[in-house]
Amino acid sequence: GAKLCFHANVHTPDEYRRFCIIGTEGMAEGDFVRGTLKSYRAIPKERIFDKTYHYDDVSHHYGAEQKMANDLTRHLELGEALPVSVIDCLEAGLTALKIDEARKKGVVMDLSDMWSKFDALKPRSVSKE
Repeated sequence: GAKLCFHANVHTPDEYRRFCIIGTEGMAEGDFVRGTLKSYRAIPKERIFDKTYHYDDVSHHYGAEQKMANDLTRHLELGEALPVSVIDCLEAGLTALKIDEARKKGVVMDLSDMWSKFDALKPRSVSKE
């Protein structure tokens, strides 16, 4: 019964790249431009996580590229599981590309055909559950 709404807006004067997830137990919010991540418990009202990530002149994602490279290295050299599936990565990448395309064209796009083709090409052992 959970619902999620995603909104992306890359045409704002202050580079708005923030998120807020609110649930029955509390909320989490982050700002990808300013590098902050916070979470709160609803009852009692308390902040349980508060971190500011610092830009390092190498990464535009506050060091996430290095963490992803480390994950890939451990996967390839040690056989450790990846934290995110390849299918999830492809879906996220396609979504980001289509968001940019819609923004540039100034249209709302129906991606039903694209997702149908994508799903038809997925290996049968991949499940969305």
